[in-house]
Amino acid sequence: MQEQGIQSIMRAAEELVEQTRQALYSVDEIYAHVGVDPARLRNLAVEQARIEAEAQAAFRDDLADIEREAARVKAACTDAPQARRVLHNHV
Repeated sequence: MQEQGIQSIMRAAEELVEQTRQALYSVDEIYAHVGVDPARLRNLAVEQARIEAEAQAAFRDDLADIEREAARVKAACTDAPQARRVLHNHV
């Protein structure tokens, strides 16, 4: 009984994989039909994703640097002796 369930799931998964392959092939045909090289398009998408990931990593690094500097300045301000206020009597 359980074996049939597993086999049924495997068949459904294989069908989904095949449907996905067919859909990707159809998309490639559409791109080729309008003069776009599908392989080049995929390469550009991969390159764009890489550039975006690098930019996000650089942004996170910059943000971490800013937070560290802000913490350093705050600590320096709280560690410094307080300036004495001179009261002026303007009577």
